[in-house]
Amino acid sequence: MSVKPKWLYEKVVDYYESKILSGEHSSGEKLPTEASIAEKFDVSLITAKKALAILVQKGYIYKVRGSGSYVSDFCEQLNGRAAGFGPSPKLIAVILPFNPFEGGMMQCVKSISDYFGVKDCFVSVHNSDFDHEKEAKLLTELSKKVDGIILYPISEKNDDILYMLSIKNHNIVVIDKYFSSVTLPGVTSDSRLGGELITNEFIKRGHKKIMYCALDIVKNASTSIDRYLGYCKALVENGLENETNVWLLKWVYNTDENLLNNDLIEMISECIREDITAIFVFNDVIALRTANILKHMGASEKIEIAGFDNIPELKYNSCNLITIEQDFIEMGRVAAELLHNLINNRDIGDPQKILPVKLIDYTNEEKNIFIDNAENEGICV
Repeated sequence: MSVKPKWLYEKVVDYYESKILSGEHSSGEKLPTEASIAEKFDVSLITAKKALAILVQKGYIYKVRGSGSYVSDFCEQLNGRAAGFGPSPKLIAVILPFNPFEGGMMQCVKSISDYFGVKDCFVSVHNSDFDHEKEAKLLTELSKKVDGIILYPISEKNDDILYMLSIKNHNIVVIDKYFSSVTLPGVTSDSRLGGELITNEFIKRGHKKIMYCALDIVKNASTSIDRYLGYCKALVENGLENETNVWLLKWVYNTDENLLNNDLIEMISECIREDITAIFVFNDVIALRTANILKHMGASEKIEIAGFDNIPELKYNSCNLITIEQDFIEMGRVAAELLHNLINNRDIGDPQKILPVKLIDYTNEEKNIFIDNAENEGICV
């Protein structure tokens, strides 16, 4: 399996994150200028600027206008807490399996930061890179140092660690997914309803044979299962229970994307052979890629695509999709409120919060308005 190389800005982020966590760069210390960082790592100023922006978002540094970037006292608090010092402010860690600056999750992270920002708390963001071992290490190490964790899990693979942490009364809130084996407070969108809405919309448009597509690595995740169950429910209610079609992509995050493209080409070819006229892809990112491959294969008119999440890119993309909108802002707020109440030993009521979803149609005439505006503004579509 070929490993996808890291972006240049990620190398810069990893370097300074390591130096700050190790104490080589202490609280209040000024970091080199963007120009110095660009020269040191042989990258562009834009790359250096992006790396610093991510370090700010993660809570490692802060910027002073006209002065520069400085190491925040978050790590000092973190290390002090590990040694038994530092009563306040409270320390909150958010663990995601991907870059929080991609897709709609940025809204969720900002909502979490905004909530805790007025509660005298520091929030740091950590990326597990869809690596179960890295996720396990983050959970184990951070649970010793912070007051609470908000986790977007990859799957249920680390449920044993979560179970042990829950027994020890660590404050953990899960977002996006829930676990069948461990009861933890959490916030999810109604993925089952989303799957049902997408499939019913396809059926309303005359599609009888519909493929459900997900990644094999997350096939057992609650979100993927619920979207599939919603798909099945709609088929059964419309007398199409014998028409279930499932394709599990073998591609793994952070590996060669050509492998994903080949898998999608194989799936589309299978759909054409079997007269499948619609594909429900479990998220928008891969749905967009599927739609673009369809276009290159000259099969856009034969197969309709749906995704899930309503990421911002859909608004200004010429690929006409239907999707499900999740309220990421509310997801972040509710997760933060749950964790804050746990930390302060307050009643949280029902520990499982399910947020409503809604169908978004980018195949109608209004989509053309967005694309026209994007072209007028010089946005690539």
